Amino acid sequence: MPKLPVTGVVAFAIGVLLTACSASRNNSAEPVPVVRIGLSQHGLPKDFFQADADTKCSHQIIGYRFVVWLDNQTVAVGFNTSPNCRPSPDQKVHGVARILVFDAQGTFKASRDLPYDADGGKVLVAPGEGSAGPGGTILFRIEEAGDSKSGILLLDANLKDTARLDRFLEQTTFVDHALVFQEGVVWSGPRSYDTFDGFPLVQTRQKEELWPVGTMDRKFGEHGVAYMLCH
Repeated sequence: MPKLPVTGVVAFAIGVLLTACSASRNNSAEPVPVVRIGLSQHGLPKDFFQADADTKCSHQIIGYRFVVWLDNQTVAVGFNTSPNCRPSPDQKVHGVARILVFDAQGTFKASRDLPYDADGGKVLVAPGEGSAGPGGTILFRIEEAGDSKSGILLLDANLKDTARLDRFLEQTTFVDHALVFQEGVVWSGPRSYDTFDGFPLVQTRQKEELWPVGTMDRKFGEHGVAYMLCH
């Protein structure tokens, strides 16, 4: 199932795929969700979806907002309950991300709060992110920007830890959401990539790539790499 955005409404909706496809072909109104769950009762901060809430103070504060299908019957939603901005210029922010799991009927299944280093000062390594991980897990990126650290935490459908790697995640692959890490910091020449996959997580491949001059973007597939080249 695709990753769904968290919309501006304080709720998330699970629609029927067949209905959505039919509506798209007929150019009619968007389908009515079959399940709608208000997240305020689960701790979603007031005005979380105000204008520019996902980018305001992003140069200083790391936040989370994501919806991820783990399988056809399980969906996880995550958001930070900690402030999106510093209360005052010199006051640090201690981050807390809340992850909730529901089934396709909207039944609440599990909840967990994860503390993280939200205050990046003047430098952010990468924004906070939650997405699908290998083996039906939730991939929670830990971006401790102030110390230039980074790591990933994998959680199962019950939000229990399954693995943690304190490395900077390059990308995940298209289909299996395998984890791809670059070995060391390389600015030119060959680059070595380690791939971890499965449940439990194991290293499945190490591959060396020599990116042509002008490579603008690249995506890792299960069996190869696609890249965009600028001349």
